[in-house]
Amino acid sequence: MESYGCPSSPPHPHWGDGRDGSYSTDYHPPSGTDKDVWAFKIYTSEALGELVLSWQGPQDILERSHLVDDDLGVTVTPVKNSKSVYEYVTDWNGTNQRYFHWVLKKPKGKKGKSVK
Repeated sequence: MESYGCPSSPPHPHWGDGRDGSYSTDYHPPSGTDKDVWAFKIYTSEALGELVLSWQGPQDILERSHLVDDDLGVTVTPVKNSKSVYEYVTDWNGTNQRYFHWVLKKPKGKKGKSVK
């Protein structure tokens, strides 16, 4: 049996102006520091079967990026399928929501701003 999840980024109270709710996407440019992080959760009404995350994009970005499964505390080693799409297959771990974050590192040789 399959269950389908919906992604959600965490609330952004720092956005203000009533735009601080949860969103299904979170597009923003990298922060200019040594790395940037996009946190998100996947949730479902029925936690049955596999949870499959898939992504694709420019190779230079993907080589500097990684996915972290926050619930399991592991950095994901994705599998590239025949359509050049990367996949991470896991399960719902006995719950109806799972937490992850995506990390993008600065290109080598470029200095990021210091963060205080």
